[in-house]
Formats: sequence, C-alpha cells, structure tokens
Amino acid sequence: MSFRIAPAWGLACGVLAIACTPLGSPSLDLELPDPDELEAELELEADEPTAPSEDEPLEITSGELPSSRCTPREGSAEAIEIDDASDPGSGRMLTELSDGRVLALPLRHTSFDTMVVGTVAETTVTQRFENPLREPVEVVYTFPLPHDGAVDEYWLRIGERRIEGRIHRRRDAEQIYEEAKEEGRNAGLLTQERPNVFTQHVANVEPGTAIEVSMHVVQPLTPEGGRYELVLPTVVGPRYVPGTPTGSQVGTGMLADTDRVPDASRISPPILPPGLRSCGDLEIEVSIDAGGPITSLATTSHRVAVEPDRLGAMVRLDERYDLLNRDFVLSWRRDGDEPTATLQAQPDDDGDGGWFTLTVQPPRHVAPQDVPGREIVFVVDASGSMSGAPMDVAKATMRRFIGGLGPDDAFQVIRFSESASGLGDELLPVTDTNVRTALDYVDALQGQGGTAMTEGIRASLGMPHRGDRLRTVVFLTDGYIGNEREIFELIAEEIGSARLFSLGVGSSVNRYLLDGMARMGRGAVTYVDLDQPTAPVVDRIYDKLRQPALVDLELRLEGLDVHEMVPQRLPDLFVGEPVVIFGRYEGPLQGQVVVTGRRGDETIELPVALEAVRDEAVDGVRSMWARQRIDDLRFDPSLSWATQARRDAVEEEVIALSLRHRVLTEHTAFVAVDRTRVVKGSSRGRTLVQGVDMASGVAYESSWGMVGLPPSGMIGSGGGGGGGSGYGQGSGMGFGGRGKRVPVVRQARAQVTGALDKDTIRRIVRAHINEVRGCYNKGLASDPNLAGRLVIQFVIDELGLVASALVAETTLSDPDVGQCIADASKRWKFPKAAGGGKALVKYPFVLSPG
Repeated sequence: MSFRIAPAWGLACGVLAIACTPLGSPSLDLELPDPDELEAELELEADEPTAPSEDEPLEITSGELPSSRCTPREGSAEAIEIDDASDPGSGRMLTELSDGRVLALPLRHTSFDTMVVGTVAETTVTQRFENPLREPVEVVYTFPLPHDGAVDEYWLRIGERRIEGRIHRRRDAEQIYEEAKEEGRNAGLLTQERPNVFTQHVANVEPGTAIEVSMHVVQPLTPEGGRYELVLPTVVGPRYVPGTPTGSQVGTGMLADTDRVPDASRISPPILPPGLRSCGDLEIEVSIDAGGPITSLATTSHRVAVEPDRLGAMVRLDERYDLLNRDFVLSWRRDGDEPTATLQAQPDDDGDGGWFTLTVQPPRHVAPQDVPGREIVFVVDASGSMSGAPMDVAKATMRRFIGGLGPDDAFQVIRFSESASGLGDELLPVTDTNVRTALDYVDALQGQGGTAMTEGIRASLGMPHRGDRLRTVVFLTDGYIGNEREIFELIAEEIGSARLFSLGVGSSVNRYLLDGMARMGRGAVTYVDLDQPTAPVVDRIYDKLRQPALVDLELRLEGLDVHEMVPQRLPDLFVGEPVVIFGRYEGPLQGQVVVTGRRGDETIELPVALEAVRDEAVDGVRSMWARQRIDDLRFDPSLSWATQARRDAVEEEVIALSLRHRVLTEHTAFVAVDRTRVVKGSSRGRTLVQGVDMASGVAYESSWGMVGLPPSGMIGSGGGGGGGSGYGQGSGMGFGGRGKRVPVVRQARAQVTGALDKDTIRRIVRAHINEVRGCYNKGLASDPNLAGRLVIQFVIDELGLVASALVAETTLSDPDVGQCIADASKRWKFPKAAGGGKALVKYPFVLSPG
C-alpha cells in the first residue's frame, strides 16, 4: 500500500521520504524511477580553490558556488491512499506539486549562530519544521553536528512557547517521548547515534504550523600551524555497512541493520536522487573574538560576507539557499605571534574554582636530527563513494606524497575497497623504477565497490618491517563507514610501535572516524577539501612525519590545585599541532604550567606563567571537559581486549558523566514535552522522514547501490554489497565515472508460507540484491539480450538458514543464471522466527538488460 496526496492547492505531501526540485528543474513524474533504472547527470560543484595568505593583512577568500533556489508553495494538502502497482507493499510516499515536481518538506530552515572566543566555539543550531498536511505528523530527521562538540542544551519553540528539554537515559527518554506522542502532545526527542550523527524526532506537528528545535553545542578549536578552523557540518554522507543483515530495523534509514552494525538504519538517512533537492534554506552567522585583529580569513566551501573589527570579525553566509550538502569550513589566523599557551576557564557558580582548557603550542623551530630512513605505507580508499572528484583529489595528493619520498625511505601503496591489494607483499626502496610504478598504480585507481576498511588496516600494519625504522601509515579516506568502533579496536590491537596518520578527503567526511583513527594510532589528522590545493596539505603531513617535536609529554601545574585532567595520557606533540588539555581547578588561577617532553636523548621543559597566558572566562568549558572525559574513557585502547564487565562499568561511568553535566551521548537523550495542551487529530498522524542531499562531490551513481530496503519502503531501493548492507555496484552507472547503465533486477510479489513475515524476507533479499545482479551479469556476458522472469524457491529453517533452494520457474534461455541465484540464496541468513518454525518462500525476479 502506498499513498498519494490530493493536490488540494497545488502541493502534495506524504509520509516517509520527501524531496523537492530547485526552481527551473525539469518536471518529475510522481513515481520515482527505480534506482536500477536511473541514469542521472553527475553534478559536481566546481568551487574555486583558494589558498589562505600566511602574512598579509586580512584577506577574505570564499568559494563562488552556484545556488539552488527553492520556493515552496504555501497551503495544506490531504492524503489519500492508492496502490503502487510497480512496487506493491512498499509504502512509498512522495510529495507532489500540481505540475508533477517534488517538493522537500518538512525541514524549511536551518541556522547556525556561532560565537568564537579564543579556542572555544559555542553554536546554537536551530531547525524549523513545517507541516503542509491537513493532519498532524511526526517528523524524523538524521543530521550531523560537530564530531568533537558537546551538546548540552535542547529546547522546542512553538509559537511563543519555549519547552526546555531534559536529559535522561536513552531508553527512558524514548519512553517519555512515545507516551507524549500517543497522548497527542507536542514533543521532541534528540538522540546521538555517533558523536557526529544525531536523530531528531518531533511529534504532533499540527497542520499549517511550524515547530522550531534548537540545540546548543560547544566545541574546542585547535589551531594547526597557528591557523584556526571552524567546521559546521550540514549533511550525513552515505555509509558502507559490513555484516549480515539481522532482519530488524531500529531506525528509519535506508540501510538494513547487520550483526556488525546493529544500528545501521539509524545512520543512513534517505538520500535524494539526482534532480531532487532538500530545499530548506540555510543561515550561518559566526562572530569571532580573537582578542585582536585576524588575518587571511578564508572559506573554500561557501560564499560569505565579512565585517572585520579590532577584536576579530563577523562572518555571515552570503547565500541563504546554499544546499545542506557539505561542511561549512571557516579558517583564520590571529594577527601577531601565536601565544605559547592559551588558557580559558569557566568558574563555578561560587567563583572558587571551575573548569579550564589549556592549549600548548609546540616549539616553533625544531632542529633536524639524524634518523634512519622512514617506512611509509600509503593506504588509499578506492571504494564507490571515492569515485569522481574525491578520487581525483586522492590521486593528486598521492602523487605529491610519492614525489616527496627520500632516497633512504622505503614505501608501499595499498588500495582497498571490498579487499586490499598493493605493489607487493613488502616495502619497496625509493628507486626511479619503483616510483614510476607507484605513480602508474595510483593513476589507474578507480572508486568502486564497498569500503572494507579493516582489510586496508590489516594489510598496512601487518607488512614486515625493519626494527630500526619507524613504521608510519598514511590513510586517505572519506570515512563513509558505519563500523567505526570496530576500526578503532582493530587499530588498538594491531598498531604496535607504528603510527597512523589519517587524511580526510572530501566535502563532508566522517571526522569522528578520521580523528579516532589518528588518536588510536598515535598520529595526527589532516583534512583536504575537494577544492583545496593538495601541496600545502602534503607538506604539513611530511613535517609531522619527520618526527614529533616532543614525545613522552608530562604536564605539571605549580601553584594551582588541578585534578581530573584529560586526556590522562598526553599525546605526542607534532610540529605545528598543539596539545589541548582539559581539567578542573580549585581556588584562584595562579602559578605556572610546565610542560616537559623528550626529544631524542634530550629532556625539554616549556614553563608558562599563568599570568602571561591569555585568560578568558567563557561558558561551555565545563561541557567540553565532560565530553573530553567521556572520549577519554571510550578511546581507552585497553577496552579492545577488556572483559564485558569492564565495558559495562565504563558505559555506566559515561552515563553518569552525561547526566551530571547534561552532555549528550549515545546512551542518553534529550526530550522535551509540551504539557499545556493536546493536539487534535493526533491519533491519525503519520511519520515524515526527511530526505537529505547527496554529499557534494560524491557520485550518486556509485553510492546508490549501498541502499538496502528501508523499513516499510522509502524513496528508491538498491542492493547491499558483499554480505552486508553497503555499497553495491551502484545503479545507473558503472564505477570510475560515467558509463553504461547496469542491468535492471526487479522483484515481484513473493509467496511466503510459514513463520516469517514477507516484509522481513523482502528486506533480507534486498540486502543481497547485488548477488542476484552478479549472476545475471554472467549470463549477459554470453547473451547481451538475455531477459526474463524466474522464481527461486527456498526453505528457511528454524535457525534462519536456507536449508534448500532451487529454480521453481524460469523463462530465461540460460538456466545457469537461475542456478547461480539459487546457490547464492543458500548463503543468506534470516532472523529466527518467533516460536521457531520453518518458512517456504517463492521469490520472483524480473531481469532485463540496461
């Protein structure tokens, strides 16, 4: 069953995924084409690259981006039910304009209001949701926030009413929200799925009205080479999810939950197909208090208007209709010398103590030392999401890396997607022949397939190396995976004496993953945008690779009572990259800080008098301290081999910190309920799942195949890669740029007899659709016109395993295709039926060449 909205005034809206087109776009049919049939134009935005000035006075540089202006129509609509003959039982809903175009609602406005003071940024994020229907609806929206931010406030605004959110254990908050929704009350629920991925639920949005949801986020700013950078993410990129689908669906996303990523459906919002846009407007305002004038302010991602003043600058987004499809990245430099250390504090209410953050700069000049040749293993993500512009940037970066190798170095280049391979099983000396071979290898890379990152990590850290050399791994990726915790644990187990440096490539990379990899690998992280010159990025990384400025760091505060400092174990201090410490203090801020470290055989001390430090009182430091303390617990490498009892104890400590300091985690949630009134007609309310734009620069065609069957069906459909819910072969295109349309594999109505329900079976089959397509591809190699219908009959036993499978019917001229699909189905795993029992399934497929 699916729904169509009666165009009562020219707009139609519905439940599940919703989308819109920019003005001037061609009209679209009401019913979206199957993703297997999509052959869309690849839309890559060509921003002008800008290089920030190092020494000149304030120089404002911003990207010149085309805007997609969207003007929604006003009014309301009424939903009526229809059948979708092409995809029965899908529950697919769209929003239709009278001329057949599709409009993105309910998210109508997003704003970021940021205040930067020194090394602390406080941001209020506001989202406005509107209901165009004639009945109340629930809104669900999966969106990003800064990966290192602490979310410490949450509230709703309905007209003149402001409803404050309270933090609870997640399961308790979810129960409060569900009860309020059933009672017909306006309510909001904010949950954290990853430190950079969140889900917004808003219940009982009344017809023709709006609800504003606001969150307060505080984040640290760590200058690199004296340059500060603020990142405000706007979209959750596509994710590759490994593992076997479990048949459950805990969220509203496009990917099936798996045994390795049991919450995949919470981190995979529906991605809008080409030609559709989420037309809510975007507003960004950043006030920078740097304590003095700033220089070389720049952004390559957006066009901005800047008002400089004697203490900093006011920066505003110059184009309100910029798409929510890339990170907003703003960077600047303080005028004059960077202080040796910067301390910012938030006093207690009684003023006798409080919380502080201390940023310690590395020595400006590090004398070179004689060190043996380096071992550098470069690992390049060659999965589907890297195709197109990200792969071009990765190749340019790799050419620069290879060109910077020294004659005494040894190196290797490894690429990974669904498996890993390289230039051999051992490191290579830097010879003209090996360099040319490596450059040719890099030039031939194409983005395709899944993102089996574990394969790349094992290959790079498991390669034999000489004991007198330090192994360094440089990992280039966009980070679009869902099994981050598995990656962190693997690095902790395998890193040994090596170091891992991560390099994020793209417009909206997974910074939680990239930062975590560098943290577990005792290295550093760097990011390169698609429009950013690669040479300065590579040079900065090589400066760090040569050797840390200081190792074995210790911090001593003399004359100041300090406790509960984080991180408890200080990281190494790299050239150009400071160390940031958080802690609690008692009494007045006085005394001095002494940082000691080792460089070779020499011990170095860096004393800093607190009187000489820029001391600023700012709000939010307490929240940042709590968030950093939580991260310190979660990133403890010993958790990788800890007992379950210890893991449970750490989780309880995290929850206690979260509740005590009102800082959101994946184990807690904010909930806000309006107790003053009940919404009429709320019992008939439906759920709208907001569709999101594809991340800028990512080729839709090579990422769409990642989509598994959503719960109850959503916009589009696709296949899972390998044995999990992840990238498949894409749809509408092959890998490596524009190409041929892939074969079309359709599913008809299945017949199920037994204990399992049809929707569960359909979801699992959808997750394995690329295996069906692979069998069909083999047949097309012999007969390019091969087409027809076949029915696979299989039996699911009490354990959820396929006990037998055969071809029950076929009109294909090649019997091997059906047998191949039947054999593949024997490897599929389904959930156990409640109460046990078997199921007999007859599953039809309709195959036609692209």
